[in-house]
Amino acid sequence: MVSKNKYEKLEKIVRILITEKLDEQKIKYSKIESRIKSKKSLEEKIARKNIKSPEEYLKHIDDFLGVRIVTLFMSDLEVVGNMIKKLFTVHEIEDKIEDDPLKFGYFSIHYVVSIEEEKSKILKDISKMKFEIQVRTITMDSWANISRYLNYKNEESIPTSLQKSFNAISALFYLSDKTFEDIYDSMNASKNSTMKLKKEDLLDSKLNYDTYIAYMMKYYKLRYVGDLEFKPLDSEFEYDLATSFSVIVSDLINAGYNTVRDLNDLLLKYMDQFLEEEEKTHGIGFFTSVGMVRGILNIVGAHVSFL
Repeated sequence: MVSKNKYEKLEKIVRILITEKLDEQKIKYSKIESRIKSKKSLEEKIARKNIKSPEEYLKHIDDFLGVRIVTLFMSDLEVVGNMIKKLFTVHEIEDKIEDDPLKFGYFSIHYVVSIEEEKSKILKDISKMKFEIQVRTITMDSWANISRYLNYKNEESIPTSLQKSFNAISALFYLSDKTFEDIYDSMNASKNSTMKLKKEDLLDSKLNYDTYIAYMMKYYKLRYVGDLEFKPLDSEFEYDLATSFSVIVSDLINAGYNTVRDLNDLLLKYMDQFLEEEEKTHGIGFFTSVGMVRGILNIVGAHVSFL
């Protein structure tokens, strides 16, 4: 009835297609998971749905292969959903988030899809095989993983004494997603407004992650990410870069440089000495902005953290 080899092939190809498209569109995500139903699980579903013929099987079993994409933010759900609609033929969509987000249950959007035959002759043998893609956020995934061990699969099965607690915690998971989204939007708004500041306003600003980046982008752009400036940012590099910026800002503030003007005056005062040392040891332009600031903090004898 089911060719496991075909589904294993489908699983590999689908994961490649999804990963490549997410990376191509620079969509950040937490993880991609997939599984092929076990024989026991499949038999239980066939019995539960009273399936007796291959035709009925094909009609009712569309999650023999299941793929899960876990996103960072709620706004990513729509972006990933649009990607799925362009990448596959969509047969059915079930939104388990908008039904009633403040009631008990796990949150996820399910897409029943198949690969379009036109995409490649190589995929012809698996082009019409349906499978399911679930899309949810990290928070939704956490709730799903925790609730799996609480035994109650629906609201009706929960003892009355526990229903309020279950609904409350379910709502908190949902609201935390909303709050993370608000923080993310505010963070981006802060970065954008900081980048638009005029010189004097920027110099008079308190030194923080956003003002450090805005200052370096305006006045030391070639050192912003050094030789890697024009290379695509992969997630690991971007994370390390963000960590480096946070650490150097912390070092500056701990050394008494609390405003962007303080940073500017420090760099102007010791830049010639730093450039002389840089040229002697590595050549002009070797260090990124973080390396440059770290080098100047070393010159003045300030404490410097190393990752």
